[in-house]
Amino acid sequence: MLALMALVGCTKFDPWEDTGRGSHYSGGNNGGNGGNGGNNGGGTTPSGTVTLTERSDWKVVYKGRGIYTADGSNDTVENFNFTYTGTNYFIVRWTAREEEPSDLKTFFKEQVDALTDHFYEDTGNVFDKSQSVAFDLMIHGDYTMYMIEVTKARKLTGNYAGARITIVEDDASQAYLDWIGNYRFSDGEIGYDIEIGHAENNLLYYVWGWESGRAAMNQDMGEDWLFARYDPVRKVPVFYVQTIGEDNEADGSRFDKVFVGTWAESDGEKVDDKEGAALSYLEDDGADGWYLHPESVKFDNGALLTYKTMRFSSWSYKDNLWYHYNASVPWLYDYDTHNQMVFPLKVTPVTKAAGSFHGTPTLSGRRAQPRVHGTAKRRPVKED
Repeated sequence: MLALMALVGCTKFDPWEDTGRGSHYSGGNNGGNGGNGGNNGGGTTPSGTVTLTERSDWKVVYKGRGIYTADGSNDTVENFNFTYTGTNYFIVRWTAREEEPSDLKTFFKEQVDALTDHFYEDTGNVFDKSQSVAFDLMIHGDYTMYMIEVTKARKLTGNYAGARITIVEDDASQAYLDWIGNYRFSDGEIGYDIEIGHAENNLLYYVWGWESGRAAMNQDMGEDWLFARYDPVRKVPVFYVQTIGEDNEADGSRFDKVFVGTWAESDGEKVDDKEGAALSYLEDDGADGWYLHPESVKFDNGALLTYKTMRFSSWSYKDNLWYHYNASVPWLYDYDTHNQMVFPLKVTPVTKAAGSFHGTPTLSGRRAQPRVHGTAKRRPVKED
């Protein structure tokens, strides 16, 4: 569901989660959403060769951070205005300043070639007029934001506009800083050593260590990092469903790599992959200390299911099936061969040796890209 703000036509875009599809410059759901809009035609020579023309009458203006309230989420967003005077369509793409493409025409063509046949029907991602657009949180740093014109036939016209922008980080609150450190997450039998690090003051953390150690049956995921959101009301980290990236099998078929929540039913384990859904939150249980508690998810048919655990997983588009890396066997309800942490989890601070801490993850490939909000559709719940 795409939320549209009245009067200004402001489309909200989703958080720093990128499927990793295609070029690492593309933002958006499945590695390529990011805004759309109209364009004027032209830009090609009679021979069909595209000539790039930077349009001075098109404008990209960063309006700063704000709180998005139209859908009730109260999320922190990055606000942009796009001025467009053309008669075709335009898409929005961005690059990190340190990763700007050396060949701009090739970069634009890659973005346009990735569009679907009916891209113009995707009113949340392709625009045909000036727009105010709210992207979800972007990690502080320098970026270049582009408007790229495209025809209805999915052809690059060569017309574009760009602007260099800087996202400035807020000052950290003490409540946000208090959670940076190392912790033992355990259900009493199995535990992970989790490191929580700074990503964006008062908004995001990096997290390492999930599915490491005993529960890593097939491969240890301890070096693969996640995001956790900082909840300013609860003043705690909140874990959520997120897409880590994508890859291809030997035959070229695609699969998405994700972090999901699971629950148990009598006929086997089920997986929910609604991107952006909260999985769990930390809460002080009084004298017993801090625990990680599960959230619940409500389906369109009214079913309410509560997550039992969180894990790394992958979705095969070829097989239409889930494949789980390591901590997914056996079923959650089979406690005789228990090898999967199950909520609630006791959270205890631990001390690590000097020099053993992770630094800021390398964002090469821009895994963490703003993504179109609400366009990720819940897939049917599948058994393993």
